[in-house]
Amino acid sequence: MANTTNTKAIVLGYIPWKEADRLYTVYTEGYGKQRLRAHGTQKIKSKLAGSLEPFAEIDMYLIQGKQMNKIGGAVVTQRFERMHTELEAQNGAWYCAELVTQLTEEGSKDQALYTLLYTALTWIDHHGAQRMALSSFAIKLVRLLGYDLAEEIIKTDISKIARWLEQESFDEVQKLRLSLQQWRQLQEAINNWYYQQLSRHIQTAKFLV
Repeated sequence: MANTTNTKAIVLGYIPWKEADRLYTVYTEGYGKQRLRAHGTQKIKSKLAGSLEPFAEIDMYLIQGKQMNKIGGAVVTQRFERMHTELEAQNGAWYCAELVTQLTEEGSKDQALYTLLYTALTWIDHHGAQRMALSSFAIKLVRLLGYDLAEEIIKTDISKIARWLEQESFDEVQKLRLSLQQWRQLQEAINNWYYQQLSRHIQTAKFLV
């Protein structure tokens, strides 16, 4: 990474850092997942903080530091307004963000993963947090990371459903209608796989039940 560079990024979340700063987790188009410091973003008058709200796509100015890389500036290119006005849409966005945050390695670039995340957030912004589309996102993400969730659950009668959710668009998968038993089997299989990989449950998956 050069000393300074520009890249598009999607904000996945942040935590406070010291007195006035924040540490942001973002998934960048150019450098994969990054954890970056942003000076003064806890201050009420911070202009930069307004451009770094969770789920926004930004054009970001990145500064390489000796110990930690920093965000020098950011301009919002897509805010995804529904995530800020509708709780269910926000929950769906947090679910996607948590999966990407927990499963990806820092600095590992993947253009297809960036595109998947952007497409999912765009779909939620237009259609809301539909459960089938979110399950499809979880399965698609696993596939991009080199695993085959449909193969993992081949012993159940929902393996074909999982494969279809992996391959089809969000618009198509939302048309699928499952029985309550099939839905529970699908969610259990997805959640169990993630737990095996992470040794922890996906906290934001609770609203899908």
